[in-house]
Amino acid sequence: MSGHGEAFLAGKRQAPTCVTCHGGHDVQDHAKEDARTFRAAVPELCGRCHREGGQASEVAELSETSAYADYSMSVHGRGLT
Repeated sequence: MSGHGEAFLAGKRQAPTCVTCHGGHDVQDHAKEDARTFRAAVPELCGRCHREGGQASEVAELSETSAYADYSMSVHGRGLT
């Protein structure tokens, strides 16, 4: 189970649900370039919550609070650009 799922089951109000990231009626295969979860879109998608002042920053024990910056600066993030 993902950290998001564990947080949801633990009753954390900040925890995203599947719809938060994947969408509701517009769910697409992650391999499609216009999908929310397409690999090039993931830094921005995760960065919506995992950035300074984002919803994830409200969770004290969470280590991934600047995912957008961290990923964008990694070899994987730079490879996308």
